[in-house]
Amino acid sequence: TGQHIWADTFDGELADVFELQDQVTASLVAAVEPSLRQAEIERARSKPTGHLDAYDHYLRALPHFYTLSQSGMNQAITLLEQAIAIDPTFALAKAFVARCYAWRNPQGWASAPEKERETAIRLGREALEEGADDPSVLWMVGFVNWQLRVDLEGALELYDKSLAINPNCAQALTVRGWALAWAGRSDEAIPSLLQALRLSPFDPEAFFVMAALGCAYMLTGGFEEGLKWTTRALRERPGFAPALRFHAVCLVQLGRSREARETVDHLLQLEPGLDLAILEQRAPIFDAKLMSFYLDSLRKAGMPG
Repeated sequence: TGQHIWADTFDGELADVFELQDQVTASLVAAVEPSLRQAEIERARSKPTGHLDAYDHYLRALPHFYTLSQSGMNQAITLLEQAIAIDPTFALAKAFVARCYAWRNPQGWASAPEKERETAIRLGREALEEGADDPSVLWMVGFVNWQLRVDLEGALELYDKSLAINPNCAQALTVRGWALAWAGRSDEAIPSLLQALRLSPFDPEAFFVMAALGCAYMLTGGFEEGLKWTTRALRERPGFAPALRFHAVCLVQLGRSREARETVDHLLQLEPGLDLAILEQRAPIFDAKLMSFYLDSLRKAGMPG
């Protein structure tokens, strides 16, 4: 269409021309990929729904997913399942719908959590069988394995394989950072997350990176820094439940009990009936000490047990 996507200037010494070339390449890929993704979303929206093949269904699912709302997620799942019905070997669609089910879990949107978990795991395995060389399939299935507490080490291996194919994938770096943080490896998680934010600062899922940074700093005792990142995440996505939980933990650890209680009250408005027992089943925490700290902090913030 001739639409301007990206331009930048770079300064460097001729002696470092190869390093400069790598810098330009990394910046270009990171800047252009989200723009192309958004362009595909807009193009898919304009297509008539009566003449769609499997990939069109996949593309049409993207704008619904990126609303990151319960209704949007439901619509995305429906479209992705239609894509799979058209092409039963469509690995990317299978990985994406598995990701949708895994995303619904921490938000409390799963209508049948155990059944959705089983479906997500099955689709993830099928996606790997049919698309093991697709970096997006790899990190999406890794996210499923981590978020649903299937296999932490297996998830980290999938993230590493994805990044070996596409080192500048901000989404892979983000989910890798989340998993490392909850594994008690925040010293590795924080650089991965900061790199993701540098690579794709205007990504529609930037709030997801910010929430993960809040989590990582929270788990190292950096509650002020954690609060800074959860505040930024909630400014972009006020109803993102994990960010609200990390926000409450940071506030209570900083002695700001009233604000922590207000944050928990907001969580309970979003999901009535939520309690510590549910969160213990839902949180992808593989370290017992971190789980104990997390639940105890939320208890102090007013989360019912």
